[in-house]
Amino acid sequence: MVCNLFSIGTAMKKNWRLSNDGEKYILSKNGQKTVFDQKSSAGDGCTMMAHVEPINNVPERAGAVTNLNRWRIDINILHRLLGHAGESKVRDMSKYLGLE
Repeated sequence: MVCNLFSIGTAMKKNWRLSNDGEKYILSKNGQKTVFDQKSSAGDGCTMMAHVEPINNVPERAGAVTNLNRWRIDINILHRLLGHAGESKVRDMSKYLGLE
């Protein structure tokens, strides 16, 4: 299992809306939503988690272009899209997604 930390506070500063449905946390913006519906208890608190699948295409507005059925994206943009994951994780995900 690979985990990346996600800052709800940072998302809210970028105009994402935080709501809940029972014990689920929901972040939404422009018709997109991420549901944090998995809970891991630790001591007196807990960590909320969301299962996120890799995307099959990267939007052009993120700096991606197609070239012979391969996607190209600036590594720094991919780093930001993946939540500032470490270099090895970004390179692994790039290879997994077929990005150059």
